[in-house]
Amino acid sequence: MARALRIYRRIGNLRGEAGALNWLGRVRCSTGDFPGALDVHARALEIVRRSGDRVDESWVLTHYAATIAATGEHPRALALYQQALTMSRELNFPAQQAVSLEGIADHHLATGNPTQGTEHLRRALQIYQRLGMRADIERVAARLAGLAPQ
Repeated sequence: MARALRIYRRIGNLRGEAGALNWLGRVRCSTGDFPGALDVHARALEIVRRSGDRVDESWVLTHYAATIAATGEHPRALALYQQALTMSRELNFPAQQAVSLEGIADHHLATGNPTQGTEHLRRALQIYQRLGMRADIERVAARLAGLAPQ
């Protein structure tokens, strides 16, 4: 990732640089380096906004929100998920809408609102089904099954 980042910077490819930073942020988040992840995601967002690519911006917003949520800042994460959802709707990017809906669902589930969480997961599942995204269908269906009253 670091090598790709250096190459993208050297050739002046803003989209590539933002994408590499975004993935680096995901890696740092997954290893528990939340301060590093937040910094990298913030830089990715700044760069992708300079590039003008709103599709990539919605993608970076969602990953940034997930990192913020992992730190426990749920209201801040929700605002970014909602921004990403609005943007992906405007751009007619349904796969990203579903990812944003899952993030919103995670917010509601983490903050004690399982009804809203379940509803947002159902909406995400419907999009994945419409798009034929089998792995995502199975993953979200399993999440919903785990939330169903026993």
